[in-house]
Amino acid sequence: MENSLQSWLHDSGSLIKRLRQYQLQPQIKVLRQGWYYPQSAEQICLGLKSRRYLFVREVEILHQDHLLLFARTAIPALTLKGREKMLMRLGKRSLGSILFSCPQWERSAFEFKLEHYPQYAAQKLWERQSLFYWKEKSILLTEVFLPFLVDFIKMSII
Repeated sequence: MENSLQSWLHDSGSLIKRLRQYQLQPQIKVLRQGWYYPQSAEQICLGLKSRRYLFVREVEILHQDHLLLFARTAIPALTLKGREKMLMRLGKRSLGSILFSCPQWERSAFEFKLEHYPQYAAQKLWERQSLFYWKEKSILLTEVFLPFLVDFIKMSII
């Protein structure tokens, strides 16, 4: 993995904010959101004892017509109590616009892997996953770096 890409993968701040720093204009397209059963890895990561519904939000982040990122957010029902209910009504706002403005949320270390997402590319793509947590609340975020963004990073030497 190149150093420039590694820098982006390990960036624990807002990727939307970083994209804007490089004159990209990220827009969020909501693919789906609602109550779904967790994937087995999500159930383990979130420490769920039984297979209960999670609030899941899947989005693509684009610059003009170019796909930059795919993101999947998995939120247990317990997390959506109180003011965190707003996480179900983000619309075209990013998850980071809420989490990075609330200092009580902490982010875990990232887990990285190369995964196959055939709807986006023939080759495997870099995926990073992290957990945001505060007291008994948690949010699992998976972000996939799509080919246009990876090429942009490599060509920009950033």
